[in-house]
Amino acid sequence: MFEVKELNFNESLRLFHWYAFGCNSMPECFMECAGSLVKQCGGLPLAIRVLGSTLSSKSMNVWRSALEKLEAIPNSKIHRILRISYDSLEDDHDRNLFLDIACLFIGKDRDYTTTILDGCDFYTTIGIENLIGRPLLTINEKNKLMMHQMIRDMGREIIRQESPDAGERSRLWHKDAFDVIREKTGSKTIHCLALDLQGLLKKQV
Repeated sequence: MFEVKELNFNESLRLFHWYAFGCNSMPECFMECAGSLVKQCGGLPLAIRVLGSTLSSKSMNVWRSALEKLEAIPNSKIHRILRISYDSLEDDHDRNLFLDIACLFIGKDRDYTTTILDGCDFYTTIGIENLIGRPLLTINEKNKLMMHQMIRDMGREIIRQESPDAGERSRLWHKDAFDVIREKTGSKTIHCLALDLQGLLKKQV
């Protein structure tokens, strides 16, 4: 098995050029915006291809608008494509495991996470292997669970789409979790949450 690495910035830019303009170069006036757009794709060839194709033959105003939207709201077209791997998981067990990790356990030790989730009736060891095989998850050299930012965002967007009211969602993290606890707006649909108290304290300083 050969692990394909994310594209670096220059490789990403060349790929974006091709799908946006059908060649390896573009007009100078588009360069700065193109660089910002490419950075949003995080080196994922699939995301770069979708974005470049979407903006092909469009005006600079459309490019700027796309960048503003991408910075504020995850690109739904890219997420729909990235979601193919999630939807193709064999059962709800692995889908729920993916969502728990995407929302709560990124950067956590694999053994620590396995102990916790096994206690929640997950078959975590085989589930993690299934996610790695998609690939929706990686394990770094320090045995930490890692996920590409865009894949993480796709998972979290699935949860946000459960309800416009954070207290009616199944998983909560960071500020949403803190707000629901503080305002006592939680419901029985919430089955897990994570608080980043240090991050909240830093924002308040």
